[in-house]
Amino acid sequence: MPYFAKLQEVAAKAVEVARRLRTNVNNFIYQQIWKGVNIVCWAVAAEEVSHDQPGQSRAKYFAWLCVNEKRLTS
Repeated sequence: MPYFAKLQEVAAKAVEVARRLRTNVNNFIYQQIWKGVNIVCWAVAAEEVSHDQPGQSRAKYFAWLCVNEKRLTS
């Protein structure tokens, strides 16, 4: 049963992130969750930046934040 609880948690996070990015849930989001990336934090950051800078792609900025997480948090 712990595995199914984890799957439910992963699915909920993926939906929340997709909603914030105004996109569909995709493989990249799932991969980042399973890698342990702090995706909710990065989705919030991408959401806030796109309000300040029209034309900025939330999804692209989110992907950049996820890929560069180690560099950003050190």
